[in-house]
Amino acid sequence: TIHSAMHSECEMMLKLRKYVSWLLFIQYYVLIVCSYQRKEMAKHYYDVGMEYAKNGDYHSAVFNLRASCRHNNMSALMLNDLGVMEMRIYQWEKALKRFRRALAVDPSFKTPKENIVELRQYNLPAGYEYNDTAGIEKEDVYPQLHELLSPPEISLEELLSNWTSHRLYDSFFVVRNAFSSDQVSMNLSTLSFESLSNAFGDERADFYPHNMLEEQVHPFFLSLRESLRQLTLPEEVYVGVDASEPGTYLQWNMDKAAWDRFLAHTAAHLPSPFLSDHPWMDQCLSSEEAISEFLLKTHWRMLLVGEAGAGMFSHQDSLRTASWQLQMAGRKQWHLCSPSQTPHLYTAGQVDFFRPQYYRFPLARNASCYQTSLSPGDLLFYPPDWWHQTLNLDTPTLALTGTLVTPSNYLFVKTQLERQCGGAGDIFPATDRFCRLLKGCYDLWERLWGSENDQEL
Repeated sequence: TIHSAMHSECEMMLKLRKYVSWLLFIQYYVLIVCSYQRKEMAKHYYDVGMEYAKNGDYHSAVFNLRASCRHNNMSALMLNDLGVMEMRIYQWEKALKRFRRALAVDPSFKTPKENIVELRQYNLPAGYEYNDTAGIEKEDVYPQLHELLSPPEISLEELLSNWTSHRLYDSFFVVRNAFSSDQVSMNLSTLSFESLSNAFGDERADFYPHNMLEEQVHPFFLSLRESLRQLTLPEEVYVGVDASEPGTYLQWNMDKAAWDRFLAHTAAHLPSPFLSDHPWMDQCLSSEEAISEFLLKTHWRMLLVGEAGAGMFSHQDSLRTASWQLQMAGRKQWHLCSPSQTPHLYTAGQVDFFRPQYYRFPLARNASCYQTSLSPGDLLFYPPDWWHQTLNLDTPTLALTGTLVTPSNYLFVKTQLERQCGGAGDIFPATDRFCRLLKGCYDLWERLWGSENDQEL
């Protein structure tokens, strides 16, 4: 009996090995096919780009060569030729980066070395060290030397019980592993790209194949289905932007119907303070259409999806609202500074605080800020006017984010919305009907929170 059982077990293991072997073979075959297809696409864009270059259309050449390098970032020839084209349209820093990358791929390739020498006659950025022996530009390392603090952490129970009584909406804090509680939950299996595409594929998304690390970036508008499909490999020649490197980022800005459907689809239970805007919206905006218009115009609730390396430049939220974010997949790094640090932070997008160039921005060396990484299930909240910058550490990274009006910031938000309605802002196009609805919200906020107000405009 023992021998029979052992024989059966061995047969089962052999069958399992054959099954695993077939799976590995299929996986290997898929990788080979995908690699071949990527190289073919890279060659196609490269050939088109070089044809534009022959005709003297260097800008069109650059956009196609960037697409070729996105599909094949291990071709020293493609990287070098992209750098040459970028030199011809006076983008010296980008050209230098391509030549250095080409040499990293193939150190024996002489042409990029010669191009780097030629670049010396132009105004190269400060902070680059020239190595005469190797003929290669070596980019300086930019360590973080300003003060970095760990964020205050509270439990989910503290958040739920002290939100109003202890004015937690005035505080920056992190809640770790909120999914371990029965009061916050989400079916994470519903967040696969296939599941999201099937349920919400026709929704419009803001697609950034060129990342969001600079202030002056604008999205391409694609369906959520197409955005998710192209997340790790944008397939088009995105004219006007540099999509040559990984770092794709997308935002799904939800209206009321989409938000309700998303919560139902994911079986999500969020902390009640983060849903505290529902009652006042229902009262002063009244209709689903009006609520949806408000949510979309203000980017009030969004799903954020990105590759490793994607992120958002350092900035303050323009409506002066408070915000929360729930990390659902992957890890995201945060750098946050209180409004008191503003004198050290320059303007939005100027300083990359994960890699600060203090020689260009010396005041940043004196900043005292917070830095942390969020993992799935972690929650983060910051009050109005806090500076924040993010960087995705994994592919994919997914987070749900929302905005709040609180007793402490409603006058700030009112002032910013009035500026929009008065034509002085550039956040959204205002209409008379929409602005009349907002006036009803201002009155309601005053009735709700006027006695608690201690804001200084």
